[in-house]
Amino acid sequence: MPEVVDGFIDIYKNIITNFKPDGFRIDTVKHVDMSFWQKFSPAIMQHAKEQGIPNFHVFGEVYDGDPAFLSRFTTIGKMPAILDFGLQGNADAVFANTESPQKLHNLFDDDDYYNDADSSPDQLLTFIANHDMGRIGLFLNNNFPDSSEAEKTQRSILTHAFMYFARGIPVVYYGDEQGFTGDGNDQDAREDMMPSVTASYNDNNLLGTDKTTADDNFDKTHPIYQKLAEFADIYKGHTALRKGIHLNRHADEEPGIYAFSRIEQNEQLEYLLVFNSASSNQKVVLDASSKQYQAVYGAKQPLKAQSGSVTVNVPALGFVIYKATDKIKPVVASDVAVAVAEMDKRSPDFINVEYDLVGVEQQPSLYKVTTEFVGHNGEYQLAATDFTPPYRAKILAADIKNGLAGKIRVTIDNLNGDVQQKELSLKR
Repeated sequence: MPEVVDGFIDIYKNIITNFKPDGFRIDTVKHVDMSFWQKFSPAIMQHAKEQGIPNFHVFGEVYDGDPAFLSRFTTIGKMPAILDFGLQGNADAVFANTESPQKLHNLFDDDDYYNDADSSPDQLLTFIANHDMGRIGLFLNNNFPDSSEAEKTQRSILTHAFMYFARGIPVVYYGDEQGFTGDGNDQDAREDMMPSVTASYNDNNLLGTDKTTADDNFDKTHPIYQKLAEFADIYKGHTALRKGIHLNRHADEEPGIYAFSRIEQNEQLEYLLVFNSASSNQKVVLDASSKQYQAVYGAKQPLKAQSGSVTVNVPALGFVIYKATDKIKPVVASDVAVAVAEMDKRSPDFINVEYDLVGVEQQPSLYKVTTEFVGHNGEYQLAATDFTPPYRAKILAADIKNGLAGKIRVTIDNLNGDVQQKELSLKR
């Protein structure tokens, strides 16, 4: 009913006007009709802007791990962001379990679902545990019942590190930095930071400490807390690690290496991050964008490229971060063509468009590919901006005039002044 939608908008506008919050976390979003969010989200964001809160953020809880489904709420539903259950499930599967790092490659390859005119995967709230599903300490106890407490503590640190430095906005569930474990979902994952009198909490063995939840747990000397504080300092000190483009670089089939780059588009220096989910030292050979890389974390010596590649050594259950000393060499595509145009196989709300950038083989490359489509008003409208190969756009089928026979305009920009624009037909 319109009266209900308008009433809720007025309530939340009133909260913004009177209390000036930084944003809203909205629970159980997927259980509300999509038409509600289509009207609610833009109205709330606009009101916050009018109230002088330019960085107001709204994110919703959609308890599902599939980006093709999750993204419907930021695209069709017009929410600025949601909690990234996709990253949570896959990060825990790789670093708090023994599944293939290929799961992470596939996860970030799906980021195209989130790209549209007013949202992107960079705005997603990332996490590895929460109050409903349980704590990472519990996952580790369940997945590694015979492992030492030291290994479980290190796996918690490694999983948190991945959350900090992958794309998105990291969120730590209180108590995980103190090694809380919990016994299960809901109430059993909500221990007190203050001394608890709950027997089912107090009998848990916490990671990285001899304390229990019967003690005060605001311990700044806890090893997990210490590492997360260190990660936060690195995160704040490097713009690319906060909002750089996230590029897949390498993923092993078995437990081992997942490598990725973060590149801030103005700075154009590659940060190379290599994580090791295996319990033994690993190495990987990667194409280099620079003659040398400075060590940022986890290594003492710089990396020097040989024959266009670097060999990266990573300790067991550890990670390293390097920063290139040279900017990425610009590449100019000789042409752009539609390689795929079809109804999306995982979400029929979208038309999936993939491009072939002729002559772009260097990795990592740095391209901004912008897709516009002809809407029902006959005018071009922004569909998506993509910085990561394979270059794609997910266009809402309901928005494009003539559907798969519609017209698009693609602009490719190597961020060094070389810009090409081409009008194309989706019908192939």
